Amino acid sequence: MVPYHICKYKESDRKQVLDLFSGGMEEHIPPPSTESWLLPIRCTFILLLFLWFIAGYPWRQYVVMSSHIDFADITKSYLSSQDSCFCLAECGGQVMEIMSAVTIKNPQLGRKQLKLSCMSVALEHQGKGIAKALIKTIFQFAQDQGCSEVVLDNTLLLYKSLVL
Repeated sequence: MVPYHICKYKESDRKQVLDLFSGGMEEHIPPPSTESWLLPIRCTFILLLFLWFIAGYPWRQYVVMSSHIDFADITKSYLSSQDSCFCLAECGGQVMEIMSAVTIKNPQLGRKQLKLSCMSVALEHQGKGIAKALIKTIFQFAQDQGCSEVVLDNTLLLYKSLVL
């Protein structure tokens, strides 16, 4: 297992965090298929490239939007108040994984809840149990905040990442 330690975000981590987030989202863009039975045999490379671009567009837009909102100032978005956190796992000065959470202001169920809002793992470090350590850190933060539940942001990406 790769040695790592969990720590809070520092402004010096910004570039690596943004690169890891962008790379993590790009993993979910489906690759162009050259063996698709749905496409006619005469389908050209340009058509496949166009379809690949269209399939990846929502992911790219999400990265751009997040870069201009949450990631524009990570310290302000996640560390300026007591009700949010931004943790990362690093090894040898390299950021391997990021995870953030915020307390939900007006939860529907009336119980204090923490929302897991951002998670990305470097491809070469997936499957090594690092996410479990970060999740434990987030759960401890939730407990310290008096939250009774940790909920997922409404994205398929986080659900897929945590279930698998």
